Amino acid sequence: MSILLPQLSLPAEFDALRSQNDRWLPAIQAICQQHQLPDQPLQFFTEGSSVVVSLAGQYVLKLMPPFWAADGVREAQVLDWLSLQADLPVPQLFHHGDLEGWYYLVMAHLPGTPGEECWPRLAPESQ
Repeated sequence: MSILLPQLSLPAEFDALRSQNDRWLPAIQAICQQHQLPDQPLQFFTEGSSVVVSLAGQYVLKLMPPFWAADGVREAQVLDWLSLQADLPVPQLFHHGDLEGWYYLVMAHLPGTPGEECWPRLAPESQ
């Protein structure tokens, strides 16, 4: 069995690899195959602290290194909780799990402006 993801222990190691999109393709394809998701076309997001990719414009896959796995678990919990709030547009969480110690989330791709673009323009009480 081949290893799909690097074994990292420091955020700086991940930062050095994060933008190497080809590096993540085998893991992305394995996750897509496991959950019967389309793996083409792929669009990598350049912002963020995780590997984030749009799958066929329908899904968003977030892949988080082991040292941020707990953040991924919390994000899945928050998405579940927010989905119960009727007035909030929240991406539906379809799948989450672990691949070689890396945590991943697969959620619906919501239309609109990415949060990282909107966030700085919001008043502190709105953030």
